[in-house]
Amino acid sequence: MERDQLDLGDPGEVRPPVVAMRPRVVINAGAYTAVDQAETEREAAFAINRDGPAALAEACHEIGAALIHFSEDISGH
Repeated sequence: MERDQLDLGDPGEVRPPVVAMRPRVVINAGAYTAVDQAETEREAAFAINRDGPAALAEACHEIGAALIHFSEDISGH
């Protein structure tokens, strides 16, 4: 899925598409990586990096899917 189909910044909307698709494995590489902006956009950063993945994990648990989550800031900061 692409961001326009599943936005980690809106954790309340994460569960329905995951449960509907019933995947066996979900790979999450989504992250808020604008480190400097995260200081001023704390709510967005927490939603995308904490709350969205938590909702994704709960949805995966509900349907028995494995979740692989990784994130890396490769910007060189």
